[in-house]
Amino acid sequence: MTTVQFTRFRTTPQREPTILKARQASLLACRGSEPQLRAAYLIRLADGDWLDIAVWAGRPGAEAFDDPAQAASRAAFYDQIDELLGEESGILVRQDACPWLSYPARARTGVAGPDTAWP
Repeated sequence: MTTVQFTRFRTTPQREPTILKARQASLLACRGSEPQLRAAYLIRLADGDWLDIAVWAGRPGAEAFDDPAQAASRAAFYDQIDELLGEESGILVRQDACPWLSYPARARTGVAGPDTAWP
């Protein structure tokens, strides 16, 4: 069971470098945790809000956050957030990818577009 967590927030442009460093430290503190962190994405939306997406190989329970290093690094990240707009999580029902998304040469070059192999 894969769990996906979404955190939407606002921060000032002056805090962006600090929040990026704090988030990286938080992700590093999650290494080796149960359930394992599989992926993380940080997205700046068109309206200036941020969306932090974490993909876990399971459902994090309270015990997953008992590690003091994780708690401290999460607190440092959240301290940089000016406004927490929402947090949600859910179970990944289906993961779809078309060939042009996973083709290594296109991933390296950043070229995306129609692929004749994709219906």
